[in-house]
Amino acid sequence: MKVTSIDITGLHFDQALSHHEAYVTLEIEPVRDDAPMLVHFLCHSARDHESPSTLVTRDLVEDALRQAHRMPGYRRGERVIELADAVAREAHQRLTGT
Repeated sequence: MKVTSIDITGLHFDQALSHHEAYVTLEIEPVRDDAPMLVHFLCHSARDHESPSTLVTRDLVEDALRQAHRMPGYRRGERVIELADAVAREAHQRLTGT
């Protein structure tokens, strides 16, 4: 499985739980002639409110990938998840506007 796009939305810091939370959508390259697959995850970063956005973004993407690895085909090792560095950089740029 190749992740071709990452979208992070709804980022906020939950004061009660002391963590960042956001929805992370992974667009996965189609197999054969299928349409691309979108997989949505609710993700968390345990970093404090003042942490650099790059670290929070990395944590959110890592949490989404961790959850994706728990999906049946990936958990059994039948499929591999690939993430290009450019995809992670693009997600951070969209999140921070830089």
